[in-house]
Parts: sequence; C-alpha cells; structure tokens
Amino acid sequence: MRLDEVFEVAYLDSGYKLLRDGVERLEEGTVDRAAVYPRRVMEAALRKGAAILVFAHNHTNGNVSPSEQDKVLTKALILAASTLHIKHVFSFREEGLL
Repeated sequence: MRLDEVFEVAYLDSGYKLLRDGVERLEEGTVDRAAVYPRRVMEAALRKGAAILVFAHNHTNGNVSPSEQDKVLTKALILAASTLHIKHVFSFREEGLL
C-alpha cells in the first residue's frame, strides 16, 4: 500500500462545532509532499462560511516533526486567515513544535 501526503482542513462555526461536510481533503500529493495554496484554503473557508479552521497534514516517512516548509505554510495560512477574520487552531503540539 502506497501512502501519499495529504492536507486536510476542518471547518468550524464560531461555537467550535464542525460544519456540515466540515472536513475536506484539499490536497493530495506524493510520497514526500503535498502542494498547498493558501488562496485555495481561504476560498474554501469563505465558501463554506467557516469561522474557525483546523489544518491537518501527514508525513509518510513517520517523522512527526514539522519541516521548514510546514512552518512557512502554517505562517502563511495563519496570516491569510487572520486577514479574513477567520480564527485558526495552531498547535504543533502547543507550539513546542512537537
């Protein structure tokens, strides 16, 4: 079985409740990366009327530490969401970065 990297988003309302059809796989990549575009993520959030976003991304190599690309993407997503007054949940294990 081949595993590919994926990027999923959970869309929540302002009460932190999952919206109907509130989890979406936005990108599916290859064995070592998934191309994620903040514009696509924000367009989907606006289309669904989300107030809060939760991002999820796997690493197929088993290494759970965020890569530099993961950190850059997360910062870009946070900035884009903040600009649109959409809250985000950021952890990387409560910012100790795992």
